[in-house]
Amino acid sequence: MTAWVQGNWYELGNLLVQFSFLIAGVWFALKILKAARSLQEQLGAILKLSMSDGLKPNASAHSSPYVLAEWPTAAETPVISLPEHEPRKRLIRAWQSVARWLKTPMGGGEHPHWRRVLHWLQSPAGT
Repeated sequence: MTAWVQGNWYELGNLLVQFSFLIAGVWFALKILKAARSLQEQLGAILKLSMSDGLKPNASAHSSPYVLAEWPTAAETPVISLPEHEPRKRLIRAWQSVARWLKTPMGGGEHPHWRRVLHWLQSPAGT
């Protein structure tokens, strides 16, 4: 047995490394599946809780365990509004900037270096 191990030590080590990768992969897959299962159970419980509160006709806004009793109600919260901009002016400015970008030249007057090298390589020698 020892003579076989000494003769095939590289293959044996390779086999052990492959088995260790297989075991690590299975272990990680089980961990990921377990985490996904617990997440699925949590989401199911939250969905079940929200659906059961929504079906009750006199369910209060603070019946969820995720809402604190000290939170302000909808009537107490201030209304925040963003200032309205004139969308027409913004649209005109956007089109003007696009037109200005299209009018600008796209490149210099001479060819890029790689095109000069390509033409030089394609031209016959001595010209």
